[in-house]
Amino acid sequence: MFKLQKEKLDLENELGKGAFGKIYPYQDLKWAVKRLEIKNVEELCKCIPEMMIGFACDHPCVLPVKGFHVENGNNKHYINLKLPRMKQSLMEEFREKRAFQEDYKEEKILLYFYALACGLDYLHRKKVFHGDIKLDNILIDFTGKAVLSDVGCSRYIPEDDSSSYATHTFGAQDYKAPEVIKHEIEQNNHLYQTEEEKRKNPPKGSLKKGDLFLADSWSF
Repeated sequence: MFKLQKEKLDLENELGKGAFGKIYPYQDLKWAVKRLEIKNVEELCKCIPEMMIGFACDHPCVLPVKGFHVENGNNKHYINLKLPRMKQSLMEEFREKRAFQEDYKEEKILLYFYALACGLDYLHRKKVFHGDIKLDNILIDFTGKAVLSDVGCSRYIPEDDSSSYATHTFGAQDYKAPEVIKHEIEQNNHLYQTEEEKRKNPPKGSLKKGDLFLADSWSF
């Protein structure tokens, strides 16, 4: 954990936001804080993977969580995650280049590709699948290096775990692997079946460990 100094948290200048929180400058340019509002136990459970996996990551191509702080007050609860300050996302950089009609140099593409491959390989060797690889979750630091960020959808899968892992899907629709989309359709169809149809055609189960890691590779 870390002790949040509220006077150094700049809530007036939002750096970015996602499905589960917003990011603000902290201590000038050195750090940023991802602020997650918690309304119930379900939302708290969604924060745990990002807190634990992010805190355990130690690789130059994976954005770490350097600490977390629990904030209570005025009937609102927040989890504040301390993160290294980044310059921008790859999506923001891409949009800037498109606006100025600039192309990426091949050398830069290869550097990004290699860095992200190293980061993803590190996660997979640690038995962690990312689950939400997309341009918004690839960040560029102030030296121009790309890092993989936002492990909020990630899961740790022990080597000796059972064969069933995910009954629901993860990540942005445009980046989902075919097997993930197929699984999503099967699960949704099952919800609208009659009880008799459910007995005759039970769902085929959850995504397996191999499917999840391959889905990361597809998104990458």
